[in-house]
Amino acid sequence: MGQKTSQHLTLKDSQELLSVSEVVSGAIVYAAQKLEEYLGFEDPLSKLRPAPNTLNEIFLINFITFCKGKGIDEWLTTTKMTKHQALLFGADWIWTFWGSDKQIRLQLAVQTLLMSSLPLMESKPCDISNPESGAEESSRKKSRFDKLEEFCNLIGDDCLGLFIIFGVPGKPKDIRGVVLDSIKSETVRSHMPGGNAVVQFVLETKHCVSIRELLGNCLSKKDGLREVGKVYINIL
Repeated sequence: MGQKTSQHLTLKDSQELLSVSEVVSGAIVYAAQKLEEYLGFEDPLSKLRPAPNTLNEIFLINFITFCKGKGIDEWLTTTKMTKHQALLFGADWIWTFWGSDKQIRLQLAVQTLLMSSLPLMESKPCDISNPESGAEESSRKKSRFDKLEEFCNLIGDDCLGLFIIFGVPGKPKDIRGVVLDSIKSETVRSHMPGGNAVVQFVLETKHCVSIRELLGNCLSKKDGLREVGKVYINIL
């Protein structure tokens, strides 16, 4: 994290990264399809339903399995945050895309949210029973949205924040993505807290792009890393 990235892509890199983006897009859709059967499940008698952290693990297991089968380990690294890291930084995992020169081309810092029923459910990385350090105490006062924004700013221009939404009201099996920068513009305009802005954005935004299109644009930097606009990412 925090490495300076090379901005000049060779033709080979461009072709390879395009192929990688195709595989990763397929892996995300595959993992979402595997996760779909668990979304919206609730036993009314026992109040049993999958916890957000459990959904994260199911998604990642299937995503990594798909990617390993395609042999793209050299080009993509998935780093699941520890409980402590997730608490401090607001990211549940990071996808790092590499060039042939071992320079970072793109980092996606992912935070997942369960929105099938409101109020919004966030994954809760850990419960700290020990006395908190100053950093931990300060961190707990911030929303996960703010933590993710700070983390992406700390890493640099080639780190993009991405929310993955597991289920939306009325469509509990939908899985969508929202780019952090799309929400930031809304929070500035409406002075709304980040978490509320995510909910409003998902509920009100009608236009979408595919995850394949998002990754292709980000890796090629053809239209600028953050030039996504007011659209959500259609995953499932």
